Amino acid sequence: MPNGRRRARAEERAPNGPPEPRFPLPRDSRELATVLYEQAQNIGLLFNKFVWIWDDAWTLEGKFKENRRERSLKSWFLERVEAIARHFPRDAYFAFLERQMQMVRSLEEHGFKIAVFGKRAEARILSGLGGAHPMEVGFAFHALYGFPYLPGSGLKGVARAWAELTGQAADKIKLVFGSESKDERRAKEHEQGDVIFLDAYAITPPRLDVDILNPHFPEYYRDPKNNLPTEWQSPNPVNFLTIGVGQREEEKPIFRFALAARSDEALRLAQEWLERGLEQVGFGGKTASGYGYFAEGRISIEELTKRQEEERAKIPVPQKVPATHALAPATKPAPEKKRPAPSSAVEQKAKASPTPPTPTARPTVKRGDKIDAEVISNEGGKVTVRLLGGLDQEVTFQQAYYPHGPGARVKVKVMAVTADGKVTKVSPA
Repeated sequence: MPNGRRRARAEERAPNGPPEPRFPLPRDSRELATVLYEQAQNIGLLFNKFVWIWDDAWTLEGKFKENRRERSLKSWFLERVEAIARHFPRDAYFAFLERQMQMVRSLEEHGFKIAVFGKRAEARILSGLGGAHPMEVGFAFHALYGFPYLPGSGLKGVARAWAELTGQAADKIKLVFGSESKDERRAKEHEQGDVIFLDAYAITPPRLDVDILNPHFPEYYRDPKNNLPTEWQSPNPVNFLTIGVGQREEEKPIFRFALAARSDEALRLAQEWLERGLEQVGFGGKTASGYGYFAEGRISIEELTKRQEEERAKIPVPQKVPATHALAPATKPAPEKKRPAPSSAVEQKAKASPTPPTPTARPTVKRGDKIDAEVISNEGGKVTVRLLGGLDQEVTFQQAYYPHGPGARVKVKVMAVTADGKVTKVSPA
């Protein structure tokens, strides 16, 4: 009976379906975040600053029922982040990659030796595992734009690990990485390395995958001195984000690496150590379990550029709005029509007071409906659309980046409706 009561209490605590989002924010900001969080385009900001699954005790240990089984809010949260990340604007990503290449070319113009090459990931990558996060397992998102990347500091660590593992000469290691000693008392002897390791990015927006770690002996791992790895301990699943790879070759992301050095010798050593390290040591966390490894071989900058342009060409081009009357070419004026002869008084009265047409019923919409619309204008983060499907009204919403230009047919989500059925607020669907 006690076990039955305990099970009943657990069922009472676990609601059916995920709870409403809860943000630890002031009221106005909370209301805005509740409406817009699923449209986030900066996934890093959403993941690091706007976790929305807090329970009544402001912890992340909540659970809910889904198809008669109980699941944790943590795993559901990561799946939602993974789904939202699929909508990252591809044109903005490619524009960022081009800006990075402009920076690399600028370094070359200022006397640096440059190496740019690509490598294909062969396993999932766990980047930023040790970062502080309420979920206990962090992830490296770009601080400004929010997409996954490989930090240059981590790449530098991979290259150094390979150099030390293979017993490279101390003078060569010092040339690439600088002084080995970090003792502040010997600061005058410190030297900076000759090589700059830039952050690495996939040539197309990488996808996120949710992975799981299932420790079977949580009590032993928590306190190994006082606990043994016994079989009666309950597994404690831990979910975390990774940069995903597919089974097929074309589904495995290709990353672009860039190095800048003051000498050809330093550049050659750094590139060799980094390539071998990515292939044999791996990047990021859990490399001992097979994460973070790259395929052997180097992809040239020419091949990288070609593949990137092929992916960029797949982005749909927004439709252009037809020219307005003010910009249309001048046309020959139509000939003046002859005025008709005066009609009788009865006919004139009938024309002056025609029978009014039967009004058509306005379509009924409610909050949450997704309806068709046409973009009227899109400037400065302010988007105006005309609702279609018989609604025939214009609504404006704010969106920092919206990929559709004037004339494009889009879907919008109804966020607010008046009592008489007029839509007052929409958001991108």
